[in-house]
Amino acid sequence: GVQAVSVPPIAKIPTVGVPTCSGLVPTVSAIFTTASVVTPYSRRKCKEKMVESDMPKKKKLQEQIDMLIDGLDRNNEIIAKHLKEYEQSQAELTIGEKIDLINELVKYQDHHSKILKYQAQQSKPLSKK
Repeated sequence: GVQAVSVPPIAKIPTVGVPTCSGLVPTVSAIFTTASVVTPYSRRKCKEKMVESDMPKKKKLQEQIDMLIDGLDRNNEIIAKHLKEYEQSQAELTIGEKIDLINELVKYQDHHSKILKYQAQQSKPLSKK
């Protein structure tokens, strides 16, 4: 026949808390027990670390965007100035002067398209290679 075996109840295994940025994560420890105390200071320091790592990146990116916008504004002013000059003196310009103005306009338009392309790349999430 089948023998009945008496199994003692499972011994209680202590739960230990491991400090993380979001508080304590309980872990099971059958070998040793330690106590971790998360003080308001340690919690605040953890939050500061997370905030510090995000803020400089956002601030730097915003500064880059602001600089690009300022550059675009300057380019638009220059293009408008050249266009006005071109329209005012169109009859007076030599062929060479017209070519120079057109070349300068093309250069600024090319620069403008490069800035727009850069902005589009900055707004996309980084692709993993």
